This record gives sequence, C-alpha cells and structure tokens, in this order.
Amino acid sequence: LSAKSYRHARNDAFDLWAGYAAELAA
Repeated sequence: LSAKSYRHARNDAFDLWAGYAAELAA
C-alpha cells in the first residue's frame, strides 16, 4: 500500500466520520 492510497483511505474515513458527527449534531 503506497503512502498516497493510505492517505486517501484515511481522508475517506475522516469524511465518513465527520458526516456521521454532523448528522448527530443536526
């Protein structure tokens, strides 16, 4: 796994978590 794809996967996971938190806060 390259650093680029690893970073991309982390960003996707963060976006997913941020969206979930936004739904809870709404």
